Amino acid sequence: MCQSQPAEAPAGNEETTPAAENPAPGANSASLADEATRATPAKPQPSDDELTREVKEALLTDPLTADCDIHVDVAASLVTLTGTVHSLAQAQAAEDIAGRVPGTGQIYDQLDIAPPKSVDKTLRTEPE
Repeated sequence: MCQSQPAEAPAGNEETTPAAENPAPGANSASLADEATRATPAKPQPSDDELTREVKEALLTDPLTADCDIHVDVAASLVTLTGTVHSLAQAQAAEDIAGRVPGTGQIYDQLDIAPPKSVDKTLRTEPE
């Protein structure tokens, strides 16, 4: 079993560094954050038209929402999704996909859920 030994106090002849000269780790984090902010210029907010295009492209390229009839309207970075999807999972995916596009604000999901019209493939027999 390991036992820790108490740290020895410095002898009277040894020089100690005051705390003010040796700040605690993280004490300069504010100045580091300022440097990072200055080094990386802020990316301008995309226009509503750009956001509309980017959200539409994201929805059309995702396999979950590619076959859905989703309309995108953007006003002041607020995205409204309208149209029809086939399941709740597709509606949730559409909202998530739109929200991942950089620059989008609140996402308003106004999507209707309507299962796809299935083709009746049952064998029909008509009386002869």
